[in-house]
Amino acid sequence: MYDQYGNKLVRKAIPYQLYDMAGLQQWFEEMSAKGFLLDSFGIRTGIFRVGEPAPEVRYRLEPQTYWDQSLDYDKNEAYAKMGWEYVDFIGHYYYIYRAEDPETEELHTDPMTQSYVFDRYLKRHLRAFFAFLVLALGQLAYTIGFDRDSLTLTLPNFLEQLVLDTQYVVPFLLADLWSLLVITPVIYFRFWKLWKLRDKLAMGVPLEEGQRHPRSLARTVAFFAVPITLWCVGTLGVFIPPYQQTTLTPDRPTPAPLVSLYDLELDPAIQNPEYGYNLAETSFSPLAVKQDLNQWTYREEPDDPSASISIDYVDAVSPTFAGWVLDSWKRTDEVEDGIPWQEASRPGLDRLYTYIEVPVGPSEYDVGDHHYTVNQFADTYYWLGQAGDQVFRLTVRGTVPPEEALDLLLERMGAVS
Repeated sequence: MYDQYGNKLVRKAIPYQLYDMAGLQQWFEEMSAKGFLLDSFGIRTGIFRVGEPAPEVRYRLEPQTYWDQSLDYDKNEAYAKMGWEYVDFIGHYYYIYRAEDPETEELHTDPMTQSYVFDRYLKRHLRAFFAFLVLALGQLAYTIGFDRDSLTLTLPNFLEQLVLDTQYVVPFLLADLWSLLVITPVIYFRFWKLWKLRDKLAMGVPLEEGQRHPRSLARTVAFFAVPITLWCVGTLGVFIPPYQQTTLTPDRPTPAPLVSLYDLELDPAIQNPEYGYNLAETSFSPLAVKQDLNQWTYREEPDDPSASISIDYVDAVSPTFAGWVLDSWKRTDEVEDGIPWQEASRPGLDRLYTYIEVPVGPSEYDVGDHHYTVNQFADTYYWLGQAGDQVFRLTVRGTVPPEEALDLLLERMGAVS
C-alpha cells in the first residue's frame, strides 16, 4: 500500500481502547520510534508511513470541538504556531497532533475537557447497546416461538421446531444466548467502568498515568465471531434444508412407511380416478426424519365423489422428541384448526387420538388464486398417534374401509402387536 507520493504505508490494529487517550499517544510515539510515522487513522486501525526511526516525535490527542467531525481551523492554526501539526481525527472523539521537536511547548488539556470525549463515547455506544439488546431479545423471542398476538410463548411449537428444524433452530438459539448471556454483560460492565472514569474526569481528577486499557483484536473478533458464525450456520439451515421430493406413481413403491391411495381400495363410486396431487416429501434434521404425503383425486363436477390421503410421519431419535412433536401437532390442530381430538387406544401404540368429521354442507378451499366449493358426502377420518420414537398424523377420505389406511401404516411402522 502506497500513498500518492509513492511512500509505503502499513496498517496496524490499535492495541488500546479509543477512550484511552494516553495509551493511544504512547502507541503512536512507540511506532514513530520504530520508523512508522502516523499518516491517518482508519476504522480501529492506524495507517503509518514507513520511514526513519524518530524517537523524539510526540503525539497528543485533543477532544473534538464539533460533534460532526468538522475541523477547528482556529485551533489548528494556533497549535501549528506552537509546533503541533494536525494529522487526522479519530471518529467523533479526537484531533491528532504531532510535534517533531522535543522542545515544543506541551499541550495542556484539563480533565474536565477530556471528560467530553467520554460523554460522546458513552452516548454513541449506549444507543448502539440498547439497539443490540432489543434486536437480540427480538431474535430470541422469534426463535423460541413467541406469539405476538397473544403475547404468549408457544412452547410445544418451539419444541417441535427444535426436533424437526434442528439445523437452524439450535444455531440461532445458541447465538441468541451467547449475545444475551456473554456479550450483553461484558458490554454493560465496560460501560459501567467508562462511566466511573468519566465522572472522575468531570470532577477534575486526572486519570492515572500508568494505567492502560488494552484492546485485543483477536479477543474482539472471537467475542463477536461466535454469534455471527452461528447465525450464518442457522441461515444456511433455513435456505438450504436437507430435503427430497418423490412423485407417486402406481408402478413405484410408496416410500416406507407411508401409505398412498395406490395401496388402498377406493370407493366404488370413484371410477377412473385422476390424481391432482401426488407427492411425498422427506426432510432431515439431526434429531428426526420427517415424511409428508399428500394425494387426492380430481373432481369433474362438484358433486363427484373423491378420495384423499394426507400423512405426516416423524421418526425421531428418542420417544421424548417424538412426544414433543405429537404434543405440538395436537395443540395446533385443536387451537388453530378446531379439531376436537378424542383419546383412544390400540395395541402397539403409546398414544392415539381420533376424530371423524361428518360433512354438513359444501366445503370451500383455496389453491393458489383459485377458490373451490365442493359438495362432500364422504366422512373424513383423522388419527394422531405415537409408537415409541415414531409419530404420525393421518387423514383419509374416500377409501373402503377407511381404517385400512391406519392398519397398513401401523404395519409398515412395525407398530402392530
